[in-house]
Parts: sequence; C-alpha cells; structure tokens
Amino acid sequence: MKGLTLIELVTTVGLMVLAAGIISAVYLRSVLPSTNLRAVRGNLAANLRYAAELATTTQINHAVRFDPQNSRYELVRLTIPEVIIKSVTLPSQVTITSTTFPLNTVTFNVLGATAQAGSVDLRHNSNETMTVEVRPSGYVRTP
Repeated sequence: MKGLTLIELVTTVGLMVLAAGIISAVYLRSVLPSTNLRAVRGNLAANLRYAAELATTTQINHAVRFDPQNSRYELVRLTIPEVIIKSVTLPSQVTITSTTFPLNTVTFNVLGATAQAGSVDLRHNSNETMTVEVRPSGYVRTP
C-alpha cells in the first residue's frame, strides 16, 4: 500500500500545528517586554514633544515632571496656579529608573527649548532599559 491514510495525515498536520504554537508562544514571550518598553518610550517622547509644542504655541512655559518612585509623570502648564494638563502612570512592568534633569523636571520655554539637556531612563521587569534624551534646543531623541 502506497501513500498516507487520512488519519496519518491529520495526525501529522496536528503535530506540526502544535509545534508551531509552542514555538510562537516562546517567541512572543521573549519579544513582548521589548515591544512594551518601546511603546512606553515612544509615548514619553511624544509627550515631551507635545510639551515643547504647547510652550511655543501658547507662549507659556510648560514642564514635564517625573516621579520615579511612583513610575509616573505629569505635563504641567507653568502658570499661577499651575495646571496639570496630562498625568501618565506607566504600566506596572515599566519603571523610571533615573532622570538627569534638575528636580526631575524638564521645562520648555516659549521657544520650545530647555535650560539644560537631560535624559530619562526606563526599565522593564525583564531588565531591558531604554532612554529618552532631551537636548537644550528641545529636540527629543530616542536612541
């Protein structure tokens, strides 16, 4: 007898599907932390750029204040009284490990520039780290 029976063919295809499912689950588990951290870094960079744009369009200084202990940050309009425009809490897997800004605050003037360059370091529970840098010109970089 030549060829395969239907049962042999179904069993072979089923085993291949099972192996592919196991391999893809392992792959996704290794890629997911990096993807999550990249998304948080991208949102932080976008919010820093937004603060710089608000400062230039409204002609009012704006700041982003970091709270590393609680893994959160706020976008603030620096008027009297101050106005919190946006408050962001990072996902539980991601923490702010450090900032190099004075008082953990980056302030954008009416030209969209900052008084001092600095960076924010983010870390995922898997120990992967990423950085967002802000230059004195207000340029936000995600190396």
